[in-house]
Amino acid sequence: LSVPQPPHSQQTYRNRQALLNKVHRFWIEGVLERSLHGQVLLTLGLEDRPDAIAPPWQITYATPGQSARPLPTGTQTSHIFDAIGEGRTLLILGEPGAGKTTTLLSLARTLLARADADGRLPVVFNLSSWLTGPIEPWLVNELNSKYQVPKAIGRRWVNEQQLLLLLDGLDEVALERRTTCVTALNQFHRDYGPEMVVCSRIRDYEALSQKLQFQAALYLRPLDDDQILAYLNRSDRGLTGLKSLLERDAAVQDASTSLMELARSPLILNIMVLTYEGVAPEEILPLGRSSQPDYPQQLFDAYIQRMLERRPNAPYSSVQIQSWLTALAQRLATTSQTVFLIERIQPDWLGDGYRRLYVLGLWCSFFAIAAPLGAQVLASDRLMLGVLIGSVICSRIFGVSRI
Repeated sequence: LSVPQPPHSQQTYRNRQALLNKVHRFWIEGVLERSLHGQVLLTLGLEDRPDAIAPPWQITYATPGQSARPLPTGTQTSHIFDAIGEGRTLLILGEPGAGKTTTLLSLARTLLARADADGRLPVVFNLSSWLTGPIEPWLVNELNSKYQVPKAIGRRWVNEQQLLLLLDGLDEVALERRTTCVTALNQFHRDYGPEMVVCSRIRDYEALSQKLQFQAALYLRPLDDDQILAYLNRSDRGLTGLKSLLERDAAVQDASTSLMELARSPLILNIMVLTYEGVAPEEILPLGRSSQPDYPQQLFDAYIQRMLERRPNAPYSSVQIQSWLTALAQRLATTSQTVFLIERIQPDWLGDGYRRLYVLGLWCSFFAIAAPLGAQVLASDRLMLGVLIGSVICSRIFGVSRI
């Protein structure tokens, strides 16, 4: 049952609304509504997976190997989450590209719409930024750095269980820290009793020695043939060529290597749709030219080319763009980041040559400011104090300490 919430003070109400607005603008308007997954609007099949969690009472719910239970068609994640009741905790599992983040953000959209009545603040976090230690200080820091929530307010919200935590990317935590992260999440749940949703790739999660002590777990089922072909049959998308190719390929290829098997991932199906909309089947992939065609590589090459063609007047060559994007992706993977924020770029992201130019320019700017300050103080015989003051000012302005 929904418990009526006491009225908030005017300042508290503004703080809450500011956070809700930021979550909605960034994650719903900026990510969900513009995401690649949003192009294929299909209701994903869900399975109940009680064997994926470790209830504190250690009750055996079903015979091992027989616990997965498909849920009725049309069941939404929000339905399952609501059915759990007060103190809800949910784990969402799926294959790569199965729609875990989209499912999480769709749930976030539903929860945001009723946040005032529910009382809790739905907030999305990327677990990839967790490094070590308890979850509580990490949440406070993330609220401060990502949502500009003062730490005192963030700490109070955490302590008073005012947050509904939507945690994406458990599988993106560094492998050597992943089990520790699960342990920290379980400890945080015992200490604070928050409502939480966590997403993870199923194989990465099943490989862990520790399980989350949550109340429910869902598995996002891959798309089936009927879902794929029903979507491709839409006359407004010009996908008859892609549909014809998928049907023909499924009949001649081994199921594990066919294009149809790739299309079971909503992410890959989206890429196919964006790449081959309005394209004839003979122009899509060079079938028959190889006994074992590398479909993923051919698909991604064609996708990149199609996306580049949409910006014919780009000031940079396609080789430059691909090289820079590759370097950026590698750096994001190295630093365990899944969302690119330009303000978080650091000097060590640059190559050696560009980094030296950056440092040289930084020191030139440093002395351009420090020298006049030092000269002014020199006139009063306080040179060392002038250099010190100039150094402090420049280090504050340019962040020299971070080089």
